[in-house]
Amino acid sequence: MRSSLKTDTNAPVRWLLGSAVVGTALGLAAATFRGDGTAINAYLFLTAELSHGGAGRAERIAVAVVVALALLAWFRPVWPALLGVGGYALAEALARAYERGQPYSEWALAAHAPRYLTPLAAILVWEGLRRGAAGRVWQLTGEGLLRLGLAIVFFVHGLEAVKAHPGFVDLILSSTINLADWRISEAAATRLLVVIGAIDFVVAAALLVRPHPAVLFWAAFWGLVTALSRVTAYGWAYYPDLLVRAPHFLAPPALWWLARIRPKADMRAERAGVSAVNTA
Repeated sequence: MRSSLKTDTNAPVRWLLGSAVVGTALGLAAATFRGDGTAINAYLFLTAELSHGGAGRAERIAVAVVVALALLAWFRPVWPALLGVGGYALAEALARAYERGQPYSEWALAAHAPRYLTPLAAILVWEGLRRGAAGRVWQLTGEGLLRLGLAIVFFVHGLEAVKAHPGFVDLILSSTINLADWRISEAAATRLLVVIGAIDFVVAAALLVRPHPAVLFWAAFWGLVTALSRVTAYGWAYYPDLLVRAPHFLAPPALWWLARIRPKADMRAERAGVSAVNTA
């Protein structure tokens, strides 16, 4: 894969998807190096039976490599680097689902889908853009993966919301107190979550078909709000939870931009075809 996209119109896609990949890597690294560790640390210690120190060292080395790969992919989008980041995010989701240390951890593979699907989608999208009209299948497949990852996470979060996930209830209660000095009851928060869950289901369904720009803007807005809620509820010490969710709010505008430039690419390809016919 070449080191850069050819046209300025493609640059926003590279920036958005590259930033999403880097955000995920930095979020995992921040959680690791601040001492909390991730589910991989728990797996290495509890299941693989490494010593506490050994598990921590192994995780720190691995996540440092992942950050380096993510930064390399941001500046030079090569597929091995992106696969490395996506593979580590997938491993963390599998470890979380296996260890089941928190409510609904068994759904982690679905809830974390954008984290490991976005790097793979970026490979396909960037290769498709590099190839132009000949790479349309690559690009559309990458877009489909982005939409699938977002749809899965909206659907799973909708299920968690209607089931009154205790973590979601705490986010609402703590955020409203911190932001507005407004105390609402747990029952009110639970009712609000039912409404949020219903909206999430609608967004998930819309993302699986050709989404309207309004759906993509809402997905980006709500993805950012829910990612920021970890900070508004518990303070800036929880910034890794914001970073790791970067694909939730950066992938939707990337999809919108790809849809925006597609007609122009089709027109250029059509003009090139007509020109070739006339020349012949």
